[in-house]
Amino acid sequence: MTFNIHAAMLQRYCAPEFALLFEVGNATGFATNRHADAIAMSLWPSRGLALHGFEFKASRSDWVRELKDPAKAETIATFCDYWFLVESDREIVKANALPMTWGLLAPKGD
Repeated sequence: MTFNIHAAMLQRYCAPEFALLFEVGNATGFATNRHADAIAMSLWPSRGLALHGFEFKASRSDWVRELKDPAKAETIATFCDYWFLVESDREIVKANALPMTWGLLAPKGD
């Protein structure tokens, strides 16, 4: 069974606590040149209003390309309070290969 990142994100970042949007650009219209795979905005002020940004990776080679171009993620991560890599397989990120400012979300169990 293939891990479905979108379904997992919709379950973890669901209403009414969060608003979750996919493929969010760094600007509007023709000024957009980068996209976050997802952005979640927390909606309860009592728990802190924050923007969580996400980069999805389904393969190790895709992750290695991402590491070689840090400006790609930085374009949108600067707008977020938190930035995460969401991997579909626990083998994508090797030990100590995650940038210090990134969080990691990975599937647990089946």
